[in-house]
Amino acid sequence: LGSIYRSDLSLIISDVELGILHELGVPKNILHYLPFTLDRPNVEKWNSFNNRNNFVTIGSFLHEPNIDQIKFLKSEIWSFIRKEIPDVELHIYGAYCKEKHFQLSDPKNGFYIRGYADDAFEVISKSKVLLAPLRFGAGVKGKLIESMLTGTPSVTTSIGKEGIVENKDKWSGAVFDNPKEFSKAAVNLYLNEIDWENAVEKASEIINNKFLKTLYYDKFNFLLKDKLRNLKKCRSENLLGSILNYHTNRSTKFMSMWIESKNKQ
Repeated sequence: LGSIYRSDLSLIISDVELGILHELGVPKNILHYLPFTLDRPNVEKWNSFNNRNNFVTIGSFLHEPNIDQIKFLKSEIWSFIRKEIPDVELHIYGAYCKEKHFQLSDPKNGFYIRGYADDAFEVISKSKVLLAPLRFGAGVKGKLIESMLTGTPSVTTSIGKEGIVENKDKWSGAVFDNPKEFSKAAVNLYLNEIDWENAVEKASEIINNKFLKTLYYDKFNFLLKDKLRNLKKCRSENLLGSILNYHTNRSTKFMSMWIESKNKQ
């Protein structure tokens, strides 16, 4: 919050978090909603239902929500999916994968930790369904955007859909927090081609209606030009930001004086 007040403008990637900041009383004129801005996907290049196999998930192993979702998948979700689809596999990719993470693999049950992927889009586009049972985390989840950009349906949680769609019925796949419901939805998407195709169509709709560059460029460009033209006025209206900046600079000044005096002694 201090950083936001000290800045002339903060770009907020999630409309959910923008709403939280509004509720906290942060002035609207120093906030601007700017999500991922994407090109319109080439749907003709998307792999078909029959040209895909297995489940996938992806995410950095340095990010705690990703580690939690892997453990959640292994302990409460994967056994149900595997029971319904005996030969199916789950391939888990992510950067910074260490030996302790590879030890989570269970090849006997089709549960594979693969580590770093040279091309995230390639491994996702070869898979039939992406699983993302995220239980905490902020912002907009990149793995789910990548899933939609490759025409890959996903099953996620209310945390996963946050900042992408408000109504879970509009999700490109399914949204459930309960592990059993999550598992059933994953199995259904994997086996039911009609439901899978419907989810793919929703992926295209979400990107085109919420994340296209053309939806945001002109408004953002105008805002920046207006800010630069009226910068002095904008800063004078942000009283709390001015106070924070003043005291930040003063504390730095006195810290520098203290270090200088200490070095002299």
